[in-house]
Amino acid sequence: GARDYGAACLANSDPEVATSLDSESVASEASMDEPAVLVGPTDCAVRPFKLEEISFPDKSERIKSGSSMLAVGEVFELRKARQEAPLSFGSILHYSGGPRAQHCRPCIFERWPGRCIKGVLCDFCHLHGGDRQRRTE
Repeated sequence: GARDYGAACLANSDPEVATSLDSESVASEASMDEPAVLVGPTDCAVRPFKLEEISFPDKSERIKSGSSMLAVGEVFELRKARQEAPLSFGSILHYSGGPRAQHCRPCIFERWPGRCIKGVLCDFCHLHGGDRQRRTE
């Protein structure tokens, strides 16, 4: 489920958080500091960076969304960045440009805009639609 996916992602970035998410007592010990249910994007979307280190192009404010909160303004920013379908938080490195763009990881489901069911919460880049190679016979 969502918790398993989030725990696997966090296991690669913060062992202390991953251990607490993997324990059976998450539901009984859940606090505001450790979300039992992932609400927003995780740092996996911008790996090897952290969300709070990244900002949208032409904006000075850092991203506020995280696993316990989803900022509506940031969702609107992702939606207006592309007409066909919203970008994902995983698209931010590519969308921002510069040296961080090399860490972009394409979403295999977003070969056609709007096909990824995770939408803005996808950890992978949605700016590679149509980049797939056509097979020649």
